[in-house]
Amino acid sequence: MLTAQSSNPLVLELAAASFVFCSGDGNLVAGFMKKIGRITITFAEIWAIYTGIKLIVELGINRLQIETDSSCALKLIDGSSSSHHHMLFLIRATEDLRSKMTCVV
Repeated sequence: MLTAQSSNPLVLELAAASFVFCSGDGNLVAGFMKKIGRITITFAEIWAIYTGIKLIVELGINRLQIETDSSCALKLIDGSSSSHHHMLFLIRATEDLRSKMTCVV
């Protein structure tokens, strides 16, 4: 989940990202929420996905279903991102974490 306020949709005045991980029966396993400053909405979404996957990997969980309202963020981290994208470092870091899991949907 991403919470953002902006008068300009391309550059946020204030962005916060959160990630909640629940077990198959709906019980809370882990989560976080953090202010992340002035960035684009897509960057904030990818940052939240990256940080959430990192937390899940650290907990030793290897199966994950990602839910986000940002189809753009999902397309960027699906493994076919351009080598010239300005968020390439974060995209590749997210792809690397995903490769450590047996199932990411």
